[in-house]
Amino acid sequence: LAGATAAFVSFGAVLSTVQEAADKIDALTDTAAGLGSAVGDLQAFQFAMSEAGNVDAEKSIQALQRIQKTVGEIAGGGNKAEIFDQLSIDANSLSLQNPIDQFMTVKAALGGIENVSERAATAQKLLGKSAADLIPALISEQAEFEASMAAANAFGVTVSEEGAAGIAAMNDSIGRVSAGMEGIANQAAVALAPAVE
Repeated sequence: LAGATAAFVSFGAVLSTVQEAADKIDALTDTAAGLGSAVGDLQAFQFAMSEAGNVDAEKSIQALQRIQKTVGEIAGGGNKAEIFDQLSIDANSLSLQNPIDQFMTVKAALGGIENVSERAATAQKLLGKSAADLIPALISEQAEFEASMAAANAFGVTVSEEGAAGIAAMNDSIGRVSAGMEGIANQAAVALAPAVE
């Protein structure tokens, strides 16, 4: 009995870990769709940001969103065009790239600014107050950053679009089973209510 109980608890722990991973991937898939990127690319990017500058997953996404927003504002005639002029980046061309490529382009340009204070000020104009936390990743070597992204794929950290779709379908099925169980409980309560009264 003790062995069976231990096996059941162990299986439950594994199942919980798998469900947690599935929930993260499902949420990241929605984020990727909003950014116009592939979920696997976002996972590789988050992994590289963590290795390059100890930047957590949420801040990595926020950095992409901030750059994408700034690029959109400038391409739409916004008043921050001087930032990209200073970095010798064409905002219109940048607006046609996916968010990770946009980040990599900006990263390369910022890495070319040798004056530390100027680089920090430019990064803050682009990324706001969060720039200070992102500087180590922004100034990391491009080749090393790209190698980290490739390593994420090699280690199985990333999932394919098909895999992400399968996880989304699984989570939907789990949600429906849960809703069905709740429905059974609701109907049982309705049936029992007169007897209890």
